[in-house]
Amino acid sequence: MRCASDRRAADFEWIVSSPLACLLEQACDSLKASHAPFAFAPAPVAGLLILLTALATPGLLPSLEKELGPYADGIAEDLPGDVNRTRFAVKLLETREPYFMTAYLTALDNEQHASGPDTPASRKTLEGIDALIGELVAAAQQTHPDGVVAIVSDHGFAPVQQDVNLYRPFIEAGLIIVQGGKVSGLEGDAVERRR
Repeated sequence: MRCASDRRAADFEWIVSSPLACLLEQACDSLKASHAPFAFAPAPVAGLLILLTALATPGLLPSLEKELGPYADGIAEDLPGDVNRTRFAVKLLETREPYFMTAYLTALDNEQHASGPDTPASRKTLEGIDALIGELVAAAQQTHPDGVVAIVSDHGFAPVQQDVNLYRPFIEAGLIIVQGGKVSGLEGDAVERRR
């Protein structure tokens, strides 16, 4: 799907704009995103910054970086990365007054994958994110006192007592194909061979 955002990304033909982003852009000329969860790059992580730059208002990222320093490189999935993204999101709210904006904070997800839920490290990360959300809400209320702030999560976490590795049974069942120590095929190939 092509939309107005593609004009700003003329040099990046590999970018396919999200239908949601296109609809929002058409509906509102004040669309901003900070680490937008609906913008996926089919390139390596370094390509994500290129994608965000290409889809942003021309000159926006360089002007913000001039004042705030570099934007989080790739996907910095720790609390310093979230602090960085929050500073940029707050500055966008203060200077551009968007009617719709997303901000994606990743540190808690990253920390809970690493150390589990309700660990000291996860609680410390959650406290940090709570402060960042407070900054975002304050900036949003200052910009649009009648605005709505929605906080969502892509999933939750529960404690795990035992890890389960399904690679061995999947390989034995022919659902994963390994050659030379690397996965070389998936179940579709295996199912076709069994028929």
